[in-house]
Amino acid sequence: MIKVISYIYMPLFLLKRFVFGSKIYSAIVINCYKLLGANIDDKVTFQYGALLSGCKNITIKNGTFIGRGVSITAYKEKVIIGSNCLIAADVKIISRSHNYMKMYNNVPILEQGYSHKEVLVGNNVWIGFNSIILSGVTICNNVVIAAGSVVTHSIDTPGVYGGIPAKLIKKSS
Repeated sequence: MIKVISYIYMPLFLLKRFVFGSKIYSAIVINCYKLLGANIDDKVTFQYGALLSGCKNITIKNGTFIGRGVSITAYKEKVIIGSNCLIAADVKIISRSHNYMKMYNNVPILEQGYSHKEVLVGNNVWIGFNSIILSGVTICNNVVIAAGSVVTHSIDTPGVYGGIPAKLIKKSS
């Protein structure tokens, strides 16, 4: 039994030690997601633990960095991330939302379904640690989203945005 465990554990240990966070790991992840239907350019970097759901609706362009624990969900509508973006650790991007307006008519939340809207992230966008980008949002080029922000509405002016909900903090000069 110990031999079996060591045969399983040792390769995983070596994989974690030498591959996670490396270019090799990133290439493996990109190729796996491409097989699942994602449209990912070759010069994209993935760190350990990044998760794509609904791959056939996800596009990530050249020069973009996807940090640890990032979750991108695109079941029925697209999520498109432009080139040269920095998506920091634990960011969530989702193109669907629970419907909830029928709650006032005593319809249980689980029976109300979902609404789906496309999410577009422009070029040269930095999304800070632990931020959330909700469905229907478009972020223009040259934007910084501060850590911990929740983006609920589209951003059409370059600058720095932060807060819950995210608001303009400083216009780009």
